[in-house]
Amino acid sequence: MQDFKKKSVEFHTSKSNSTNKFRSKIRDFFSNEHIIPLKPVSVYMVISIIWTVFSKRLLWLFDSNRILAVLFKDWFFIILSSCILYAVIKHLIKKMNDSGNILGDQYMEFAIINQELASSKEELKRQFTELKKSREALREIAERYELAVEGSNDVIWDWDIQADKLFFSDKFKTMLEYTEEDELDFSYKTLASLGHPDDTDHILKALEDYLSRKTSFFQCELRLKTKPGDYIWVLARGKAVWDNSGRPLRIAGSITNITENKKWDMKLFEKAFYDSLTELPNRTLFIDKLSKSLETACKKNNMVSLLALDLDNFRTINDTLGHQAGDQLLKNIGILLRKHVEKSDVIARLEGDEFVILQSDIKNIDEATNTAEKIIHSLQQPWIMDNKEFYITASIGICIYPYHGTDVHTLLKNADTAMYRAKSFGKNKYQLFNQQMNIDIMERLELESYLRHALKRNEFFLLYQPQIDTRTKLITGAEALIRWAHPIKGVISPMDFIPMAEETGLIVSIGEWVLKTACRQSREFQEAGLPPICIAINISAKQLQQSDFPDVVKRVLEETGLEPERLELEITETVAVADLDNTINILNKLKSMGIKISLDDFGTGYSSLNYLKRLPINTLKIDKSFIRDISLSANEEPIARSLISLAHSMRLSVIAEGIETQEQYEFIKRQKCDKVQGYLFSKPLPPEGFIKLFN
Repeated sequence: MQDFKKKSVEFHTSKSNSTNKFRSKIRDFFSNEHIIPLKPVSVYMVISIIWTVFSKRLLWLFDSNRILAVLFKDWFFIILSSCILYAVIKHLIKKMNDSGNILGDQYMEFAIINQELASSKEELKRQFTELKKSREALREIAERYELAVEGSNDVIWDWDIQADKLFFSDKFKTMLEYTEEDELDFSYKTLASLGHPDDTDHILKALEDYLSRKTSFFQCELRLKTKPGDYIWVLARGKAVWDNSGRPLRIAGSITNITENKKWDMKLFEKAFYDSLTELPNRTLFIDKLSKSLETACKKNNMVSLLALDLDNFRTINDTLGHQAGDQLLKNIGILLRKHVEKSDVIARLEGDEFVILQSDIKNIDEATNTAEKIIHSLQQPWIMDNKEFYITASIGICIYPYHGTDVHTLLKNADTAMYRAKSFGKNKYQLFNQQMNIDIMERLELESYLRHALKRNEFFLLYQPQIDTRTKLITGAEALIRWAHPIKGVISPMDFIPMAEETGLIVSIGEWVLKTACRQSREFQEAGLPPICIAINISAKQLQQSDFPDVVKRVLEETGLEPERLELEITETVAVADLDNTINILNKLKSMGIKISLDDFGTGYSSLNYLKRLPINTLKIDKSFIRDISLSANEEPIARSLISLAHSMRLSVIAEGIETQEQYEFIKRQKCDKVQGYLFSKPLPPEGFIKLFN
C-alpha cells in the first residue's frame, strides 16, 4: 500500500511539472519584447547598408545617366526595402501562425492528457478507497477465522508441496494429549510413528485418489497415537491449490477427533453383526466374511474349509440345568473354539447351539479334519456348573471349497448336511461331505412328503411281538410295533421314519393312531378268546409334551372299551429326562388311571438313580445292547446282572428284550428276569399271526 501511495504522488508531480513548462514556453514566446521588432529592423539595417555601399555601382551598371540614377535611387530603395520587409514580416507571421497552431495542438493534447490524468486520479482515489475497505474486510475475516479456530476443536493443517513443509495448528498437541512444553516435530517421520500401521495403505490410497482427481476432495479416517500410548480416531479433510498446469501446490484442511462417534458406530456394528452372548460374529457377518474369503480363494486358487458344529443333546442340558447354565456353556464353548483355530480363522454362532468355523487358505483337507478332531477331543472334558458335573459332545460337518461347493449357500448347506450325517452315525463325530449325502437328503425329503400323507392313506399297520413270562413261559403281553407300507419302497422300519415324524411334528397324530389301533386290537384279542394280556405302546417326547395327553389316553380307552390295566406305555430315558418335572406330572396322572408305565432302553442314557427313584414306573426294560454279547463278553454279564438286581430292589418288574439265543435266555432266567421278548420266541406278527400263537 505504501508503494502505491508513493507512485501515485510521483505521477501527479510529473504531470504538474510538464504542464507548467508548456505554459511557460508559450508565455515567453509571446511576451518577448525583442524577438518581434528585432528581426525586421535587423533585416532593414543590413539592406540599407548594402544599398548605401553598392547602390551607385549597381545602378551605373544598368544606366549610364548618373543623374537619373541619383534621382531614383532613394525611391527604388524605399520600394525594394518595403518589398523585402513585407516578405520578411509575412514569413515571420506565417511562422508564428504555424508555431501557434502546433502549440495549440500540443495544448489540446496536453489538455486531453490532463483530463485523463484527472480521471485516473479519481479512479486511483476510488481504487484506493476500495482497497482500504478490502483491507478492513480481510482484517475482519482474519479475526473471525482466528476466533473460529480458537473456538473449534479441529486442527488446521497445511502441506506446502513445493517446499515440502507441514504445518499444524496448536490444537494438534492438545488433541494428542501433549502439553505446550512438549516438543513435537511435525516431520513425516514423526507423523508416520503416530499413525496406526494398518492405516498406512488406506491413507496413501485416499491421497492418491484425490491428487489424481478421482475424488473432489481429500478425506480419510485414521488412527493417531496419543502421548499416553492410546489411539484416537480422526477424520482428516483437505483441498488443494493447483497451478496452471494442473499440479498441486499445497493442500490445507482440518483434522477432527471422531473417537466417540467411532465408539458408537462400533457398538452399533457389534449389535448388528455380533452375537451378544458369545461375542462371536453372527450369521450376517459370517456370510459376508465367507463371501469375501471365497472371492479371494477364487483369485488365488486356494482351498477354503467350512466346519459346521452342533452340540449333542444341548436341549437336555438346558432343561435339566436351566437356561442360565446353558448360556454359560455356550460362552465357554466359544472360548474353547478360539483356542483350537488360527487367528485368521473365523468362528461364528449362527443360532442356538450351532457354530461354524471358516478356515481360509488351507493347504489340504487334513487341516480341516485335524481341527475337527481337536475340537471333539477337547469337548470331552468334564464340565462343572453349579457344582454339577456333566459331559457334552458335538457333531461336526466339513465341506471344502471348491470341491463341495463354490458359493456361500451351497457350502453352508453341505456343511450342515455333513453335520447331521455325523449325528445319525452316533454323534460325537465329524463327517466330511460327499455328494451321496445330497442324494440321501433328496430321498429323505421325498420320504417326508410321502409320510405327510401316509396316515390319510392308511399306509401304517401294527405288528405284535409277544412278551414271555420266564417262570410260566406263557404269553402275558405284547409290544405293538408300527410299520409303514410305502407305496413304492415297500415296508419301512420305524427306525427310518419315526425320527422324521418327530422332527416334523407328525409323531403326535401318528402316536394317537397307534394308541387307538393297539387298544382296539387288544379288545379284539379278548373277544377272540385270548387270555388277558397287556399291550405295550411306545410314547414319544412330543406326545408327553402335550398337556392334554392323559385326556387323549382316557378318551381312547373309553372309545375302545379297553381296561386301563391292559395298557402299558413305554418311554425311553431320553424322553423321561427331557423335561423331568413335566414327565413325572404326566406319568402320575396316567398311573392314577390304572395304566402301567415302563422305562425302555434303560442303561443307554443317563442311568441316574436320582431320576429313576422319582419316576412313577412299573417296569424296567433292559436294552438289547446289554444282552447281545453276553455269550461273547464277560463284561456284559455283570452289567445285566446289576440292572436286574437294581430293578428288583426298587420293586420293579424287569423285561429283557432282544433275546435271540438259548444261551442268552438261560442267563437271563438265572438272574430271575421277569419277562423276555425276542426272535428266540417270535418275531413281530400281524394280529392273525399273534392269535395263532395261542392255539
